[in-house]
Amino acid sequence: MAEKHPVPAVRAAAVKTVVVTQDDNPNTIDWLMKRVSEDDDWEPRSIATWAVMLLGGADGRALPWMRDLALHDQDPMVRSEAIESWAFGWATRSEERADLASIGSNDPRPDVRVAAIRALSGAFPGNRDVTSWLDGLAGDTDPAVRRAAERELLGRGVLPRIPNL
Repeated sequence: MAEKHPVPAVRAAAVKTVVVTQDDNPNTIDWLMKRVSEDDDWEPRSIATWAVMLLGGADGRALPWMRDLALHDQDPMVRSEAIESWAFGWATRSEERADLASIGSNDPRPDVRVAAIRALSGAFPGNRDVTSWLDGLAGDTDPAVRRAAERELLGRGVLPRIPNL
């Protein structure tokens, strides 16, 4: 089977194929979650993560699973994908936005924090609370986090603070 193929791109293509051809199959969400937990490469895992959000939004297991993946997976790229999926799938709920903002502000990994910045900013382009949050992160000590926040602010038409020279 393609899901056991030694080449990650083939396994990723298998995930995409299942999503397109089996989107109405009730077992597809379980299969996708299994791909994320069993595969050892970020590419098929991240595609399966996004697909769980697309197909499983109404499935009561999907949000807790996505949250757990975003907070605890060992692969930062999969965590970043889970954060983006979490934001685009469920961030209309204020408690989910707050949790995602907390990751963007406090996660020890700057790359994961950047994913949260991009995800929340993209999911809520006109939201003043998100703009205010981004403004605070524009002063972050990590340069990647700071640049991501500044870029998102500029995309909103807000000039970020310029540090004292």
